[in-house]
Amino acid sequence: MLNKLKKQLHQIPVSGIRAFNEEAAAVPDCISLTLGEPAFDTPKDIKKALKQALDHNHTHYAAAMGDLDLRRKIAVYEWKNHHLLYDADEIMVCAGAADALSTALAALIDPGDEIIVPTPAYPQYEAIIKLEGGRFIPLNTQDHEFQISREELERVFSDKTKAILLNSPNNPSGCIYDQASLTLIHDFVKDKQIFVLCDDVYDRLVYDDSYNSFMQFQDLRSQLLAVKSFSKPYAMTGWRLGYLLADKKILAEIMKIHQYRFSCVNTFVQKAGIKALEIDPTEMLTVYKKHRDLAVGRLREMGLPINQPAGAFYVFPNIEEFGMDSVSFCKQMLHEARVACVPGSYFHAEGYIRISTCGSTRQLIEGLNRIEAFIYELRKNDRQL
Repeated sequence: MLNKLKKQLHQIPVSGIRAFNEEAAAVPDCISLTLGEPAFDTPKDIKKALKQALDHNHTHYAAAMGDLDLRRKIAVYEWKNHHLLYDADEIMVCAGAADALSTALAALIDPGDEIIVPTPAYPQYEAIIKLEGGRFIPLNTQDHEFQISREELERVFSDKTKAILLNSPNNPSGCIYDQASLTLIHDFVKDKQIFVLCDDVYDRLVYDDSYNSFMQFQDLRSQLLAVKSFSKPYAMTGWRLGYLLADKKILAEIMKIHQYRFSCVNTFVQKAGIKALEIDPTEMLTVYKKHRDLAVGRLREMGLPINQPAGAFYVFPNIEEFGMDSVSFCKQMLHEARVACVPGSYFHAEGYIRISTCGSTRQLIEGLNRIEAFIYELRKNDRQL
């Protein structure tokens, strides 16, 4: 009966990141630097708010669009922090950013539609696009210091292009699209019937004042959608809470998909989300910045080329000098040095590896020590050949 399942299922693999993390878990004494899983626990006030919600019996259905008090809180939050003016009826609460992203793409894609995605890119994008019958169209940024090139954009655009999906700060590179890249895309799409879907889940995890989201271009409001998440800034990865921003008329149509697929997000989790938006993530951000500086400094001392990330909590060094593909590099490093990182090929960026820096400081230092020892042996063996 396998041949009777949806044909797109046979076109996508299981998550490479998850599979590699599971392989690493089977290696004794392995240091795993694979997942974007903060070492921090969810702040106590958020957990307290959830307990209170349960005690007050907030255990019944919520509206498909989400708890109204939470959506009003999000509206205030977005204006205060990002100067985005969206009313409660232009905000849909979702079961994490993955729900928001998959629901948005399901609403956008007709069979054969093309979604342009700057690479390196989070693997989930390609899987969702293909599951919806669309075509994933990579736009290379590696050759342009992880910024958008007009030549590349013009090369991948076609009359089948339905949307451009932007992730800034970027997973895996940690890059932030500069104003020149954002303006280039704005000028390119302003006279076209093309959506721009902004995956802004790391927008609170930035390390300088250079960050701007494409959402700034409100002259394109009817073309804009933004995915947001509670997971990363508030260490709430297991809570599965996020939201989608879009113009009222657009979101009313998207809500139909969410309503039938998900009904609603856990009511008591939404109540806790109200408290989360009052939490200042600066303490966590300070630690992540220290980890970024530590990792970049150590990797440069090792002689690995690397762009300094401006946001998120990953570093993305180049390993092309060793003459092997990124999967082979990571597997050999896993079994010889007992440290796990994610191959760059999973992100459409061969020749790189992703190192997560959001774990504990001790874990990161030990992981970097093992990476250094591993590449020392590779270089030593290469000299002896």
